[in-house]
This record gives sequence, C-alpha cells and structure tokens, in this order.
Amino acid sequence: MEVSIRSNLKEYLNHHSLADQLFAELYNIGDLYLIGGVLREFLKTGDFRNVRDIDIVISTKLIDDFHKICTKYHTKQNSFGGYKINCNDISIDVWRIETTWAYRENIIKCSEKDYLRNLPLTVFYNLDSLIYDVKNNVWYDNLYKEAKESNVLDIVLEENPHIDLNILRGMIFQNRYHIEYSERLIKLIHERCRNEKEYGKILYAIQLKRYKKKILSLKDIEEQLDQILSENVDE
Repeated sequence: MEVSIRSNLKEYLNHHSLADQLFAELYNIGDLYLIGGVLREFLKTGDFRNVRDIDIVISTKLIDDFHKICTKYHTKQNSFGGYKINCNDISIDVWRIETTWAYRENIIKCSEKDYLRNLPLTVFYNLDSLIYDVKNNVWYDNLYKEAKESNVLDIVLEENPHIDLNILRGMIFQNRYHIEYSERLIKLIHERCRNEKEYGKILYAIQLKRYKKKILSLKDIEEQLDQILSENVDE
C-alpha cells in the first residue's frame, strides 16, 4: 500500500480538476498529511474512487499564502481556524497542524518539531489514528494497525468537543466493521446514558444533522445502547 498510494492519489486527483488544483497549491507551500477516513477507505478498497470527503493537515510557515489559497475557492472557515472547501463533488477540510484542536487547547503539549509525531494521538478513536505524509511517503499508523489486529475500538484522546458525535461514529464503526468496544469506551457510553435522557434519540438527531442522511436507524442505535448497558463495567 505504501508504494501504490501515491499513484492512486494522483489518478484520483486527475479526475477531479478543482481538487487537484487546490492540492497542488497547498503542496507547493508546505508538507501535507492525509488523516483519518480517506485513508481507511484506501486501505479497505485499494483506491480513492468512492472518496468524497478528504481531511488534510498542512505544516507551513507561509500562513498568509495558506489563507489566500483557501479563500480563492468556495470555502467556509470553521471555528478552529481551518477551512471546508467545496471542490465540486468533493469536500476538503484543511487546517494548519498547529491549530489541531488538541494542540490549540493544550490538551497535548509538545514542541513544534513533535507536532507530526504526536498527530496520531490527537484523534478520538484508534481507527482514526491514520496519518500519511504525502511528500515523504510515510505512514503513521501503529494505533490503527493495533485496532485492526485486536478488533477493538478504543479511545485515544477522550478530551474532545464532540463526544456524542464520536459515540455515534463508534456505533457506525461497530455496524460497519463488527468491531468490539473497549471497556473504556463502554464506560463512557454508560456515563452519557446516565446523564442524558433518551440518549438514543439525541444520537439519532446528531446523525441527521451531521450526515444529512440515516446511516443507522433509531432502532439500530437503541439496540446498540441496550447491548452496551447490559455489560457490567467497573465504575
């Protein structure tokens, strides 16, 4: 996979000219790192054919140039200082590495030279802990590999502004990959269910708002919650 990802990425971008243009402009001003779901899709299928959402982290000193490039496109700036850019049928989220939420909020404290090494630790789930350094053709995927080998979905960094969304995402992962929940994740879900009435309906509403479609039915969500709550955990 390490050998073929570059050629697959190039072929994919060749079919999406606006995304290709954006990618080239960003590539010229810094180091680009693909992260998360786009890489899971590649490892699952061996190509990017069905990818419609791409997350890119950039390390650059040319901050003004970064903003100028991003604002040329059909773009929306998010609350974390990054951009969501609509490249026709592809949505690209891009942000500077130092504005990664866990760094910006001092949840993970490290020097600038360690930003890349620690980037896999800034995500919520081990299945999200996938980084690919485009220029150097290097993967940072140890936690992801461990998740696949153990078939256990676990929390990497619990501090997160979107806990409920991530719990919903965990249910989608479970449904898609038939993966087990870690004890730590089960404990978190128990806690959220104690603190929120009709938690299943809350997660279902979050799903519709985030994805604009139904991936899991309310029944699916509530059945998963019932199963999780039936498991005894040490408080």
